[in-house]
Amino acid sequence: MTTILSGTRYSDKDKRQWEKWYADGMTMAEICRRSGATRHTILRWLKEAKVPLRGNPRAFDRKAIMREIRKGKLNQTAIAKKFGCSQRLVSQLATGKLKP
Repeated sequence: MTTILSGTRYSDKDKRQWEKWYADGMTMAEICRRSGATRHTILRWLKEAKVPLRGNPRAFDRKAIMREIRKGKLNQTAIAKKFGCSQRLVSQLATGKLKP
């Protein structure tokens, strides 16, 4: 079966390849560069295939991160490392740009 997205045709074979690359540890950016597909397209296909996504900001325990920020014992880099998230996520929580 071939699906047309944004004027480009992607087959089930493409989808299986993206799933394999993702499972092998490639980042979304690497898959996009390699395949020529957009991040949105690949993300949608992975979600449809029920592939567990890594690094999704919604998957992190934001309240626990906020508790750590409020303690003030660790810097943002150390907090990010502790929770396995990006420093940007910690910074956005600390400045109120993201809600816990």
